[in-house]
Amino acid sequence: AVAVDHDAPAIGARRQSTVSNWTLFPAYNANASPDDESLTKPLLVAGQCTVELRQSHPIPFRVIAYNEKDGENKACIMLEVTGKYASIVFKKESNGLMNQKELARTKQPGAVLQTRGIAHCAYWFSISDDHKFIKYGIGELREKLKQTEYKVEDVEQDEDLFRLMDSVDRVRLLLLDPDSSSENFVSENVLSMQDMWRVHLFPVVGDPPAMIADHDSVTMEMVDAEAVTVAENLPAACRRLYYNVCGKKFVVNDASFPNFTQAIEESIRDPNGWCYKILQDKATEFGPERDEKGTYLRITLGQNHANSPGIPFVMEIWPPGHYSPVHNHGYSHAIIRVLHGEIKVSLYPFLSPSCTTPFEEVRFKKGDITYLTEGVNQTHRLLNESKDTTCITIQCYQYGDEDNVHYEFFDYVSGTEIHAFDPNSDETFSNFKKLMKKEYYKRHAED
Repeated sequence: AVAVDHDAPAIGARRQSTVSNWTLFPAYNANASPDDESLTKPLLVAGQCTVELRQSHPIPFRVIAYNEKDGENKACIMLEVTGKYASIVFKKESNGLMNQKELARTKQPGAVLQTRGIAHCAYWFSISDDHKFIKYGIGELREKLKQTEYKVEDVEQDEDLFRLMDSVDRVRLLLLDPDSSSENFVSENVLSMQDMWRVHLFPVVGDPPAMIADHDSVTMEMVDAEAVTVAENLPAACRRLYYNVCGKKFVVNDASFPNFTQAIEESIRDPNGWCYKILQDKATEFGPERDEKGTYLRITLGQNHANSPGIPFVMEIWPPGHYSPVHNHGYSHAIIRVLHGEIKVSLYPFLSPSCTTPFEEVRFKKGDITYLTEGVNQTHRLLNESKDTTCITIQCYQYGDEDNVHYEFFDYVSGTEIHAFDPNSDETFSNFKKLMKKEYYKRHAED
């Protein structure tokens, strides 16, 4: 079991749904008929979909895809995930008997039901008749997190399967009793309000790029390699944030204080400096043991307009070698722009004390801009690898347009526990700039 910081709002009580098309797991609808949307969902386009499940507890499950007119007893494609294996099976009725063909199976520990130290985990099942694949993955919806796959290489040999893939238009979710592996509703007291599922229109193809590029810098090679994205491809919340901070005049060193970054660097190194003292005070912010490197400064711009977790614009200051814990952002949207130095961002499939290996590491330099959405780049860790240069970023947050709960915390891993962090402020931007000016001019008075 994962220990949760009970002094903060319960993580499991976070939300009924983060966006409108999420549906709670069936135990919350014990009187539902088999046609209730808590159990079955139609596909928006026949022949393609991605089914996504989020769990806060390890619950074995099956996802069954079929053609509604024929019914699942005629033919179906089934994903089954337990603590021992994950399997993709094709079933077809013939002469009154249901024949079964296993298409793919994995027993790798990272590919089966995550039963150790789990708190936030997503599983997905993706079908595409155009690409002739059936995929299963854990974590974010991206190719890198695929765990197993079956591809139809010979349509004639797999004629029955391909015909079903082309016509599949409905999916059904079955939760399995963890003790007996029987098809049954799971006891309601096992579930939290995070246990839910939804169906996406598109199959999982490729990996979303991490970098946002300015229109004038995008080349044909970049588009061909899908190496970058542009703001117009992002959700509305990300677009709004991006256009607030992407301008040429959004800089740290300006005409009013051209030595701003130098002043910050000196304040971090000076034991009498404001930055040095605050960083020392924050050495136990993310854990009971002092960790002088596991700190950074949060300088807030503007006010909290109740549309973001905390104040939406935060200048974060990362001294050399400093880092954050692995954390997520409550499924909010975000833009991160590097204003000075460089930062390494490690991305994780989901938030859990047992999920310690990033699936990707990306380095961003001054001027680079990246993003988080409700389902992309959501769980990460930031690290300034430099030995002598501070990194300064602007971090911008906003709830998605369909988020009607507004979870106000960031959840992070500390040892074997998950805690909720209240996005605080070490100082306002205007006051911080005055402090740095005062320190700088006093320090250089004799120059």
